[in-house]
Amino acid sequence: MDNRQSAVDVLKGLAIIGVVLHHVKNRRFDAAVQEQLLGVIHVMAWAVYAFLFASGHLHALSRRQEGAGEFIWRRAVRLLVPYLWLGALYAVVFQVIQNLGLVDYDPTRIEPTLLGKLKSLVLCDQDHVIGEQLYFFVLLFGVSSAFVLLLQISGSVWFVAWLVGALFVGLVAMMAMRPLPLATTGLSREMLLGALLQYALGYLLGKTREARARWQWAPVAGIGVGAVLAVISRGAGYSWVMLFVPLALYLVLDQVGTGARGFAPLSALGQMSGAVFAFHTPFILQPLLIFLFKLQVPQLVNVGVSVCVTLASCVVIHKVLHRYAWLKWLRI
Repeated sequence: MDNRQSAVDVLKGLAIIGVVLHHVKNRRFDAAVQEQLLGVIHVMAWAVYAFLFASGHLHALSRRQEGAGEFIWRRAVRLLVPYLWLGALYAVVFQVIQNLGLVDYDPTRIEPTLLGKLKSLVLCDQDHVIGEQLYFFVLLFGVSSAFVLLLQISGSVWFVAWLVGALFVGLVAMMAMRPLPLATTGLSREMLLGALLQYALGYLLGKTREARARWQWAPVAGIGVGAVLAVISRGAGYSWVMLFVPLALYLVLDQVGTGARGFAPLSALGQMSGAVFAFHTPFILQPLLIFLFKLQVPQLVNVGVSVCVTLASCVVIHKVLHRYAWLKWLRI
């Protein structure tokens, strides 16, 4: 396998672990445990951006010859169709749980009726629980579609370099006012700009491999600038650091090589990351956390076991979906 492809898979494997860890917080845990989990979430705040970086990079490496219209249609089938059928499934399960009285949902975040829940799929921000679970599908579709249209209009990879620079300037201007919410979900202005930046950066890296040595220092310099900003602004620079982590990790992985046996599980997990993202919450991870809590398992042990079992379950789901041809439409 091309080392660039392997490095991307390992990066995605690390990122999907971060995504799962992002959802381990549970209101039943003690305040001290919640604080520890919040620290882990902050450290892994770059995870979603890593998937956008990886998608842009793989786009650059692809040998598929297609126009913008064909690309957007293919992305719609791959991303929006799963978003809709998974969202509908989530809505039904939420409705059943609600009707059984097992959980009382905040009416400001989840519609009381099934029809209302299905309608809320049009929105995928933090105020709509169903869409929020799967917002990344919509985010990636929108960002990749916008990028390919801009690329077709410009017709030059150098436009991508200018785009990356312009997005960095825009994000720096935003950070001057407040920290970027990189660890949040939804389709905020900051998230959209940061996502487009990561996709374009990944694409640019893939198209300029031979010139990489000239700007390999960039992520190190970016993290250094972010550290200074963090001190000056009392935290705002943290968001800047997170913007550079996917690029820095990819360059390290590509440099050291990922053919060693120790990287194999992460590479495999990265290849299955779509299934993990789609199925891990709220119907695998959260029930496990609650079940083990009721068994009075030590809370940090609960977290570790729940994360490992969730990842293993999603790997099994992925393998089952790819084993049977008649399940092809369910593949993520």
